[in-house]
Amino acid sequence: MTLTIADIQALKRFRNLEEKDLAVLKESGRVLNIGKGKSIFNEGTAADAHYTVISGHVKVFKDFEVPRILHIFGPGEAFGELALINGIPFPASAGALVASTVFVFPATVFDRLRQTSATFANEVAKTLAKRPEFLTEAIANFNDGNLPDRVKRAFTDLLVRFGVDHGEYYELPFYLSRKEIASLINARPESVSRELNQWELDNLLVPTDIGFRAPKSFWKLPEPKKA
Repeated sequence: MTLTIADIQALKRFRNLEEKDLAVLKESGRVLNIGKGKSIFNEGTAADAHYTVISGHVKVFKDFEVPRILHIFGPGEAFGELALINGIPFPASAGALVASTVFVFPATVFDRLRQTSATFANEVAKTLAKRPEFLTEAIANFNDGNLPDRVKRAFTDLLVRFGVDHGEYYELPFYLSRKEIASLINARPESVSRELNQWELDNLLVPTDIGFRAPKSFWKLPEPKKA
């Protein structure tokens, strides 16, 4: 798959860039097709490229004795760039939750664009400004409230960001295993399994061929946050 300049501009990270900067990205970039469950980069490896999700969903996680999902990224969102800015190895790993395509270009191009394009530098700065918010959400999911509250908080965030409105219900377009949900909220998989078994019986969160179905009668979502 080869991206055109129009394809690159369609990604929100690059939508306002000048033609010359888009041409640089087209020349230097490449597209990775990542199979479901496959690694994109590993914690501790050299941060030598910038990554943006084209399609699919990517999880970033810490590989503790029990892995912990830190954040999930969707189409148009960039990930791993803090390591580029700080000149350090990747502090976490990234892998595909579903079959995904990712746009990649070298760290040298990332550094050059941050220096020469005020528009690009501003887009990066806006993303970085949200990182404390992501961290706050992750800490709340790990520590704040009982298990049902933490599960609902985590899925509410995912449904707001990625849910597809089907009238009577929302659909989350990717599946999370019981183990992955447990890692997202720092809980025991068996405890999460018992809780979600009951939610399924009550038709509150039901697995589908794509991901999860969530009835609007239960999931009263806040408005999505503006990019």
